[in-house]
Amino acid sequence: MAGLFVLVLVALACRGGQPTPPPIAWDTSPTALIVEALHNNGFPGGTGGDGFSENYIPHARLYGDGRMVWLQSDGTSGTPRVVMQGWLTVDQMNNLLGSFAEAGFFNWKAVYTSMLPYDNPPFDRLTVNLLLTSKSVQAIFGDGPEGYGDLFNQVSSGAGAVGEVFVPELGYLTVYPATDASGDPLPVWDAARFGFELNPADDAFYIRGEALAFVWELVNQYPYSYALIEAQGQPLAVYLQIPGLSLAVPPVLSDVSESPAVSTETPVPASPVSESPVNGGVLIEDGRSAAGGTAGDTIDVSVSFNAVSTAADVSEMRVRTGGWCSAEADLAEIAWQPFVTELSYPFTLPINWVGFYVSVQYRDALGNLSPVYCDDISLEGMPAPPPP
Repeated sequence: MAGLFVLVLVALACRGGQPTPPPIAWDTSPTALIVEALHNNGFPGGTGGDGFSENYIPHARLYGDGRMVWLQSDGTSGTPRVVMQGWLTVDQMNNLLGSFAEAGFFNWKAVYTSMLPYDNPPFDRLTVNLLLTSKSVQAIFGDGPEGYGDLFNQVSSGAGAVGEVFVPELGYLTVYPATDASGDPLPVWDAARFGFELNPADDAFYIRGEALAFVWELVNQYPYSYALIEAQGQPLAVYLQIPGLSLAVPPVLSDVSESPAVSTETPVPASPVSESPVNGGVLIEDGRSAAGGTAGDTIDVSVSFNAVSTAADVSEMRVRTGGWCSAEADLAEIAWQPFVTELSYPFTLPINWVGFYVSVQYRDALGNLSPVYCDDISLEGMPAPPPP
């Protein structure tokens, strides 16, 4: 359930004639993006023409529940990208956000540069999303204000989180025919091993398991470009987005079956069927792909649950909400609760699109388990209109 944490930095108020910094208050839900640090090397093209590849992951992201994801290596020094994950305590988050306020971050300009206009310049950008305000500061060619570099380095090094190598559970794979594949032999897509073949024409779908591990390793070698593989004797360019983490946002799972760009034979069906006598599903907001309101408002997200068993009555379920689809191992820590067909989850809207995911597993009276089912929706908070 989403919550709020508030700390008012009274000691910083009106210091040096500067405006009072905003209260350090943030949405504690696991999908809320609180701090982001990203770096653009000045490469042309990319997502939206902004120089970011579809494989790009920001240098660091901190979420409302304290989850910290950062790049130990960004893949630009001749070594593969290494993504780390750890957790910050509430005190560590207070200290980090307090460092931004103390440095004057919320009073800085949006863009700093001493250069003339330049196509695709390299830049860093820091973003902080608090409950009452959001602020982004961009430093072009490293021309940030005093203290900017220290903040960027603090965030992009994990801000004190104890990390382990991040292993994604779900990824959105996109492939295109490649025209520049001369040179060394390419890694070959093993359809027998991964359970499905890639289409040499444009193809896109969600993947998990061994297929995801294979593609993840490849794209980490080319985070600012694309990886090349061979499938059915043809070279393919490969891109991969991790829901809730990649800068390029993949389609939500509930939209996959409706998208003409997505394979109808996706290896991650929205409603998996197993050999268990228990089967079912989950649906958020009657299948809507998006919802929203004013940033800072709390909305109720309605979720429908359904399950049947051929062996006994379905009696229990365990549910996890968050920023990605959970595996069965993730649900092991969640307590079982009586089976119901409807629940509502309060969610405080941040500024920016975020993905809200609901994963569920059912159990009948004889102890038989269903597969894990997942649905998601995009939620957006918009700035409040100015007062009349």
